[in-house]
Amino acid sequence: MSEPVVPQPTPEGLSALRFMVGRWRVEGVQHGAPVRGLTVVQPMLEGSFLVSRETLLQPDGGVDYEDLCLYCFNAAEADLEVHHFMAPGVHESHKVLPLEGGGGFHWVPRRSLATIVRIYTGQPWRVEVWHHDAPEPEVVLRYYPAS
Repeated sequence: MSEPVVPQPTPEGLSALRFMVGRWRVEGVQHGAPVRGLTVVQPMLEGSFLVSRETLLQPDGGVDYEDLCLYCFNAAEADLEVHHFMAPGVHESHKVLPLEGGGGFHWVPRRSLATIVRIYTGQPWRVEVWHHDAPEPEVVLRYYPAS
């Protein structure tokens, strides 16, 4: 299976997120149960934004979770941010900061109780969701190139 084509998003501030661009098969554990799914990340509006659509399925094929994320460079704040939309009618906005030492980024919660970490050290890349004072992540998802 070949690597996904990775366009160079603009403005330059979005370049740290380019590893996510493509179609990804997702496997992992969410709240103690196995999940699988598909995530599609693509640049939009001449690369000014990255849009991520994710659907996770339960073992029986029922939908466990769906979301839409819009990543952008906030010129006024000179940083990255993500607008995260979930059913039913939830919208959260987070700052996006690089991990110390590189290799991914994390969402800085503004109102949420969870910290969301996206880690890229090659493929598969992964997401971890950490709740306050938890000894381990509540959610761990791995992202593989999808055909």
